[in-house]
Amino acid sequence: MNPQIESFITAARTCVYQLWENASYVRRELPTVSLPESLRQEVETLCDTWLEAKHDALSELEEIAGAGEVESATLQDLANRCLRVQAILCDVIEPTDRVVRKVHEVARTDPGLRLAVLLVTESATNILQSTPEGPTSP
Repeated sequence: MNPQIESFITAARTCVYQLWENASYVRRELPTVSLPESLRQEVETLCDTWLEAKHDALSELEEIAGAGEVESATLQDLANRCLRVQAILCDVIEPTDRVVRKVHEVARTDPGLRLAVLLVTESATNILQSTPEGPTSP
């Protein structure tokens, strides 16, 4: 398989792991931090978004691996599939940004929410930093 595609797949799998790990961590720790109920529900929904992206990206990555083993798969087809994975992983950016901003905004008026800010921001950062760039044209 093409080295760029292999590199992307490795990076995408790292991001998938970060989605799973951070969604699990936030869900586990969320009951221990103060947060208004409506915002708590938004954070829980964000975790669902992360897990859905993890599932979708992982399914697509498995298809890429299978297609890469088939001789009829073209390099362009594999690159296009990688770009679909990248789009799935990037689709979490907007909802993540929105929820992080809301948590920060609410915490400005209530310093007791600082742990919630740290929890959500750190997890979002872990995910966003692991989001891979798509492969360049083959």
